[in-house]
Amino acid sequence: EPIKNINEGEYVARINKIALDEKSFDIPLNELKNKFEIVEKEGKFAIGSRNISRSNFINLPEKTSAELLELIGLIVSDGNISNKDDSIGFYNNDIDLINRFKLLMKNTFGIVEFKEKNVDSCFGVIVYSKLLVEYFKILKFTNETKENIPYYFFKLPKKEIESFVRGYFDGDGTVSRVKINNLVIYEKGSTIEEVIGKT
Repeated sequence: EPIKNINEGEYVARINKIALDEKSFDIPLNELKNKFEIVEKEGKFAIGSRNISRSNFINLPEKTSAELLELIGLIVSDGNISNKDDSIGFYNNDIDLINRFKLLMKNTFGIVEFKEKNVDSCFGVIVYSKLLVEYFKILKFTNETKENIPYYFFKLPKKEIESFVRGYFDGDGTVSRVKINNLVIYEKGSTIEEVIGKT
């Protein structure tokens, strides 16, 4: 029944919670392989080029994980995905968070080389990798769309969603209520049930 046909005093049914399968997202790496010449070296990958020796070879996880989701949370809150498609940066005045970003990059993508970009009391760290930016694209994250939660988030394991929320709040702890597309994040003490599905 269209809502315009419902009169005052009439009742409607409402679903408070839908049980969904919780499983890590299978990342469609074939999209990268169909789009680029992917070169492998000692289990890591880069986009083929004339200067391949200077390329930043990285791991390409096949599924989402808690650490990957925490990293995404940090990037959504205080990160930047270059419009030139060549780098991802993270900026914060907490050096511990900068180090956490580096650790997550190392554990998830095997990246250990970073460019420091500090301005006054704000620390910055940048990873140069075209393949990394393209990887985030197939996860549906660009600098323009990073505040739009992709469809697959709503089927991820609770642990992965909690990790995303943790990264998001750690990156911008001053936020008390933020609406990101179909996701509403409340204060830090919210339970995961309060975080997902409130609009």
